[in-house]
Amino acid sequence: MKSVFFEGINNIGDELNRYIWPHLFKPQEDDISLMAIGTLLDRNFSAQLNTSRHIVVFGTGAGYGTPPEPDERWHFYGVRGLKTCQAMGLDHRLAATDAAYTMATLDWSAIKPETPKDIVVIPHHASLNYIDWETICSHAGLKYLPPTISPVAFFSTLANARLVIAEAMHGAILADIMRTPWISFEYGQQFLGSKWQDWLGMFDMTVAPNRAPAFYDPMFYNQDKSTLFHKNRLLKSKLAHYGIGKAKWRTAMLPHATTSKAGDGLIEFLQMLSTQDGHLSNATAFDNRVSDLYERFHRLARDWNLTLLRSQLDGHPLKLFQQHGFVAPQ
Repeated sequence: MKSVFFEGINNIGDELNRYIWPHLFKPQEDDISLMAIGTLLDRNFSAQLNTSRHIVVFGTGAGYGTPPEPDERWHFYGVRGLKTCQAMGLDHRLAATDAAYTMATLDWSAIKPETPKDIVVIPHHASLNYIDWETICSHAGLKYLPPTISPVAFFSTLANARLVIAEAMHGAILADIMRTPWISFEYGQQFLGSKWQDWLGMFDMTVAPNRAPAFYDPMFYNQDKSTLFHKNRLLKSKLAHYGIGKAKWRTAMLPHATTSKAGDGLIEFLQMLSTQDGHLSNATAFDNRVSDLYERFHRLARDWNLTLLRSQLDGHPLKLFQQHGFVAPQ
């Protein structure tokens, strides 16, 4: 059994698959694919698994694109939440939680200071192409944490956070796993609210994301187009604020607005969020979800005759990355 996930971006939510599963069971060079952390239940991604004899699903989710149509090769042990069950036409009892919660059994106290001080901002990896988040965060007096850096650097920074402001869902999930309060925010088109609802619903949480100030999204801007073209887009933006047309146009700003103006708005926005209380899943619900997730994993391991290296993740969190040359402190 081999883990499959989105590769090539070095996004922390996807990259965790590279480390977690080799620590839990001995990988096998075979044609059984494990779909775990990430939003992988998408027809385009699933098409890459046409040569897989079996596809084992554990804690992944739907959300992007068209859901796949499972055949006899597919075996479900749990998905991220009820919305994924609905999208895939699965029994509601298959709703578990995000597979990243297998990390909850690690000893996070080994890297968390007694009194964390930083307020950390984790953008979505796609929005790194649009905004100089490092400069924005610096001017806001906040700690910038891109989801594309190495896991060691990512978790070392996250461990020092007393509050996490996340556009990236797995930034919030990992904060929740470390029992660090978090706040979500929405910027541009990469934020997918249904994914968050899928995850949060398993903890009986309803959290409305904070919408960042309007801006003229670079993905829509084209200098070769006429002024009339951009005015038409501006009209779409104004109508969208009244519920007319596509919701994506609510984030549009005047075409002549400068990135510095958008940046000033983001600085004030992040500073405002930094004064708010964060969210955290209920401790009892948290423990129950983690316990249930491991019960599902152990059933999966028995069914597929996996050679377990440990019954659950434990010890120093950064030991997960030893296989890539990092040696955790004693």
